[in-house]
Amino acid sequence: MWGALSPPERAHRCRTAAAALSPVPSDRLALVADLWARGGAPGRAAVIALQLARTCVIAERWAAARRWLDRAAPDTGDTDPAVLALAAHVALAEGDRDGAVRLAATAAADAERAGHVETVCEALEITGRAQRRADPAASRAAFAKGERLAARHGLVPWRLRALAELGTLDILGTGGTARLEEARGLAVEHGMLGLAAGLDLQITAGTVSIDGPVTALARARRCVEQSTRLRLSGPAAHAGMFVARGLFWAGDVRESAAVFDELTRTVPDPTNLRSARAAVDGFAAWLAHDLVAAVAGLGESVAQLRENAAANPAPVWGQWVLLATVLHPDNPAPLTELRGSDVLVQSSNRAAVHYAEAVLAHRGGRPDAATDLLLRGDAALGGRTFERLLLRCLALDADDAPEPLLREAIARCDPRGEVQLARWCRERLRRAGLPVPRPTRGRDTVPERLRARGVTDRALDVLRLVAGGSTNAEVAARLHLSVCTVETHVSSLLA
Repeated sequence: MWGALSPPERAHRCRTAAAALSPVPSDRLALVADLWARGGAPGRAAVIALQLARTCVIAERWAAARRWLDRAAPDTGDTDPAVLALAAHVALAEGDRDGAVRLAATAAADAERAGHVETVCEALEITGRAQRRADPAASRAAFAKGERLAARHGLVPWRLRALAELGTLDILGTGGTARLEEARGLAVEHGMLGLAAGLDLQITAGTVSIDGPVTALARARRCVEQSTRLRLSGPAAHAGMFVARGLFWAGDVRESAAVFDELTRTVPDPTNLRSARAAVDGFAAWLAHDLVAAVAGLGESVAQLRENAAANPAPVWGQWVLLATVLHPDNPAPLTELRGSDVLVQSSNRAAVHYAEAVLAHRGGRPDAATDLLLRGDAALGGRTFERLLLRCLALDADDAPEPLLREAIARCDPRGEVQLARWCRERLRRAGLPVPRPTRGRDTVPERLRARGVTDRALDVLRLVAGGSTNAEVAARLHLSVCTVETHVSSLLA
């Protein structure tokens, strides 16, 4: 972007970008631009204002970005495609999805006529992001076109950004992170550390749905560190929210609250933060078996996201609707809203619709229909194992305790440190008078497939010795057990 500038001017631009990312008053940023304008060529102030607007967009300081765009427009013209592309970005962040699409379309057309390929790529990216929920096919087409255009012209940064966005669509659909991992590797290879940090953030989101928020905690912390070093306040804040959620599900509730408190003081855009914190409060209530407070907390989380039509179609939409259906099956409003919402682009939310319908079928005395709907929900989630187990648990009535599901969740959560969900499942088994598996002695002691079927650590020891040809008496002697106990383990294993 700055390759054609002289070394002194590149240094000036770097210093200005750093200033825009720093927590300083806007009048100091104006002073930087004014100083640059003095003694420079005509129009230089507008160029600087445009760069400051771009830097504020990176930092998610939308109001400041709009002010700098207003300063850039008089000299560069309202139809300057670079100004229009950034204006589309700001409009999208402020929730004006239709306005963002219009601005991006005009920017792309003007930039294509002028031969400004980078601006075309930027406009296509905004188009794809604006249509991600309302028109997934058009969104994917815009990102794919941007990727092909960038590849044809050797624009590595824009190609990787397009790949990142296509990878985000993968997460919303299958939950897979392979494309994002590939893009991240290329970003690191080309020294694009800021983009790599953003990709880490998206991979973290995918990891949560597959393996759980605790497993994602280490990557989220790395993303916070990298983004903070690069002074990328937006990605650092979003990654911090994943850290707070991971700590909560790991059982470190006090530390989670401390992270949220710190984010409150530093986050550039509080909407997503308020939503994330309300969701954690809702889950805290659910874990304490207070469904009324849980529905209220998750509902408040959704209310924050509902204010912005371009907000992430987060899984909390489906989680709220499912729990609301369990609590108030006679109130169809939440499920009706979700059925007609564009947040169904998120496969987790589509699965939640099936699970909520299964709850209603079960309450209506239609067990076969309920089973079929549960299987549809499972199919919608594919490999998103943690999300499937969480939603299945949310769908349980107060007196339900399906032993296979609860044991599978414990087997999955124990080795991954998902303390909260594993504890909740044990409580359900205990209240139902069913055998409760003890916490594992170490990570992956019993394979998940066997632990989900009730195989304990000691039963696995017996299984291995019997499979090796030992008699029951030999197993008893080896493990310092009675022969009767060994026979009980063998009977359980055969069952």
